[in-house]
Amino acid sequence: DAEELRIKEETGATIRCFPFEQPEGLKTCFMTGNRANEVAIFAKSY
Repeated sequence: DAEELRIKEETGATIRCFPFEQPEGLKTCFMTGNRANEVAIFAKSY
């Protein structure tokens, strides 16, 4: 989606995984501040 593409363009990081055990409570996107449905792990490969 647009947020994932923005993160890739600005940082070079891509999604590595979606943890099976998601944290409880509200989640917020660190790039947009919008509510998020799940947590994704991003990393950059060198």
